[in-house]
Amino acid sequence: MKVQELTNYTYQGPNEWDTVDFWVGTIADDQGKTTQVRVMDQDPRDNNPGNVVRSLLDQLRSGELTEDDFARQLLRYDDPAKIDEEHTWTLTSEFTPIKDGVLKAE
Repeated sequence: MKVQELTNYTYQGPNEWDTVDFWVGTIADDQGKTTQVRVMDQDPRDNNPGNVVRSLLDQLRSGELTEDDFARQLLRYDDPAKIDEEHTWTLTSEFTPIKDGVLKAE
């Protein structure tokens, strides 16, 4: 398994504490079949400490995780929940650390 693409979107909700990191990725298995994953990292001030994907990316960069392990961890955290569309959420930042199967340097 390999992550083909991974993009982070940070959204600001109606209140300053409503900040959400939302990751969207595409994983390809050994046969080339792709699966989309969505992982929502909550703001550190919430009960969920967040930054799960950033931590996994650090482990991938340092060699602690293989590409296969990284992809499997993303599948484990896959959460199809979407941002509540009742609120006016604003995209505040976006970056793509993995594109076309290549991990970019920080």
